[in-house]
Parts: sequence; C-alpha cells; structure tokens
Amino acid sequence: MSRSPSSWVCKRGAKWEAGWRDGNGRYHSKSGFLSKAQAAIYAHKQGFTAWNQVAGVPTLDKNIHEALDEFCTRSGIKDVTHNLNRYHLLPFIENLGLKTTRHLNRHTIQKWLAIVRTEGVGYAKGRNRGRAHNEGGQAIVLRIIKAFSYFCLANKWVSEVPFGKGVLQPIRAPRTESKGKYLDAEDREKFLSINPRYEVDKHLYRASMLGFFSGLRAMQVWGIKKTDFKAPDQLFVPGIKNQKDRTITLHPKAAEALQEALKVADPNSDRIFSYWVDVEAFRLSVRKHCKRVGLKGIRFHDAKHTFVSGLMDAGWSVPEVIEASGNSPSTIMVYAHAHKKTVTAKLKAFEYPEAKSAEEAQ
Repeated sequence: MSRSPSSWVCKRGAKWEAGWRDGNGRYHSKSGFLSKAQAAIYAHKQGFTAWNQVAGVPTLDKNIHEALDEFCTRSGIKDVTHNLNRYHLLPFIENLGLKTTRHLNRHTIQKWLAIVRTEGVGYAKGRNRGRAHNEGGQAIVLRIIKAFSYFCLANKWVSEVPFGKGVLQPIRAPRTESKGKYLDAEDREKFLSINPRYEVDKHLYRASMLGFFSGLRAMQVWGIKKTDFKAPDQLFVPGIKNQKDRTITLHPKAAEALQEALKVADPNSDRIFSYWVDVEAFRLSVRKHCKRVGLKGIRFHDAKHTFVSGLMDAGWSVPEVIEASGNSPSTIMVYAHAHKKTVTAKLKAFEYPEAKSAEEAQ
C-alpha cells in the first residue's frame, strides 16, 4: 500500500504521458498530453487523490465525467444497465454544467428533479424539452442518481449523499399512480392502424406487432440488432430489470413483422428499427400516433400488459406465461388485467354445482 503520493511523467513520441501509483501500489498511466506541465499536473493530482483515499480523506474535486466513466464500467454489470445509467446521468451532468463530484449535492439533485418534473430532458443537452416525466420516470432518474451518489461515497469522492438514513429530510423518489392498460380488440385496431399520410405508421405497425405478440418493452424492441434475429423465428433478447438473457421463439405475426422491418432497415445501422435515432424518438412517435387515432394515455408498454392479459385469458397457466414473458410471478400479477365485461358475463353464468345423489357419488 502506498504511504505517500507517487507520480511521474515521461515522453512518448511527440506527446507526454502521466503516470501514478494508486493506494494499492498498482501503476497507472495516461498518454496524449501536449506538454510536460499538463502531464505533471494530471499525474500529481491522480497520485495525491489515491494517497488521500488511503488516508480516508474524501476527494471532493474528482472530475465527475471520470467518476461517471468508472461507474459505467464496473465489472459484473450488464452493458444494457451501463447504457441506461449513462443515458440518464449524462443529461444531469451536462445540462447543469457539473464539473466535479463536489457538485453532486442536494441542491443540484433537487434542481434537476424540478426540471424533469416540468420540462423533461433526453440524452443530448436540451433534447426533448417540453415533455415532463411522470412519477415513474422521475423515480427512475432518482434511483440512478442515488446509485451513482453512493458509488461516489464509497470511493470517498463525496462526503455525504442526500439519500437514506442520517440525512434530514432525504430526497425520496415519488411513487407512481399510473397503471398499465389492457387494449381490447377495438383499441388494438386503432393502435395498429396505418394512415397513408404518415410514413411513420408503417414502421410503428411492425414494431407494435412485435410488441403485442412478444411482450417486449419499448427499449428492447427499439434496440433489436440485426444479428439478434435468426430467421425464421428466433430472437435473442438481452435481459433487463434483473431478467436473464434469453432466446425466444416468435409468434408467426411477430416474426413476419420483424422480417418486414429488416427489409427497410438502414443498411448502415446495426439495428433493425433504425427509423428512430433513439428510444425517446420511438416513444414520441407512439404518443403522437395514439393521439391521432383517439387513444388517450396509451403507451407502447401497454402492449406488454395486453400480451400477458391475453395469454391469461386464453387459459395459459402462470408458469407458461412466465416462460413466454420472461417475468416473475409477482410481475405477472402487475401485468395481468381482468376485463370487467368478461367478469360480469362469467358471473352471470356462474352456478354452484348441485349435490350428487348417493348413486351418482358411487
């Protein structure tokens, strides 16, 4: 273990390289500096930071982009999780102009939460403003910032975090009151309708058919790579939300929709649904389409609710629905919806079985 700061510089070709030793005695380096002075300043800072960490002294001026890079390259974490974390943390850092972990405090987090509630932001700075996040979206943003804050706390880059115990009035994620919906035959017809005036409707139809007959989420559908699909009906699905990676056999209608989407996909893109540059653009197209056809408050995620409920209505057992959807039993109960009209009809037709006679019992 290092007992004092240790750093050095050397020249590699036309540029300079900074070197330092961490608290465990391991050597590190970074090249590409234009001058010896730049390399020396960087090397000294890294060496001093490592020495402070050994001594238990918080390094409150850690470059927040470097902290983000370390957070999003942790081992044992799925790439899809790292991508989601970066997707939400970059706008937080860039829109507020955060420079170091010193700025990761109650004031900036509350300021960002206010922006998310009223304006909404996407991946790039200033993108998608004007669409506020609901309680569920706010909760996702705060959970990711909370995880990042605790990561920085563990590395002694911050002295405290405004979450959890030991902090007066900690910031808490809001609870969502929104619930998914089951789309009946009439609603599904509207959702899948194609208006010749809008080219986007054709792309939405293919993506929606896949959603209705596979139960995949918007992020999963948008992110399908060309190499994930093995004709005629095999699709590799990366796991999200604690789900494992799996390969599913597609329903014929879903497989047909995916094959059609593959034909019109951008040849320069590795994704099949390349019409949308990012998943937020995809969700925005769904919202606009639903508004045009008279479906109020409907999201692409409601296709998953419809898929699970449809399987249950068709008489599938819970283990079968779990296998088809990839969800746990508790999650299945969230997605499964009872139809009031169907329940009413079954209730009217319900009769208790009559008692059997002695002869029938034998």
